[in-house]
Amino acid sequence: MGIWEGETVSHIKDHHPDEFHSFWNTPHLFQPLGGERFEEVKARVLNFINSIREIHGSGNLLVVTHSVVIKTLLAYFKNLPLERLWDPPFIHDNSLTVVELLEEGCEIVMEGDLSHREYSS
Repeated sequence: MGIWEGETVSHIKDHHPDEFHSFWNTPHLFQPLGGERFEEVKARVLNFINSIREIHGSGNLLVVTHSVVIKTLLAYFKNLPLERLWDPPFIHDNSLTVVELLEEGCEIVMEGDLSHREYSS
């Protein structure tokens, strides 16, 4: 997130309104201030996914990461352009997304699920 790291949303909106707008509305054109472009995030996380596939040919793995990485991976798995990065569903903190990597492609089993946070009183 570059110079946005550790800042509040209101601070970013007030001090970097054009970049903030681009982040949410034109992610494919977003030019971060000292951070990664979404294309760079995509390349980095795809390298990580490919290394997981090489090291662990099969089995279940838990990957814990942030919403930007999850949305970037989902856009890739869905074959969506980065212009549509923020298409629904919104990925909330602590949500669960399950992707089954297959020989050819993948299957998105669960996306942004919050049912584990529900409880009965």
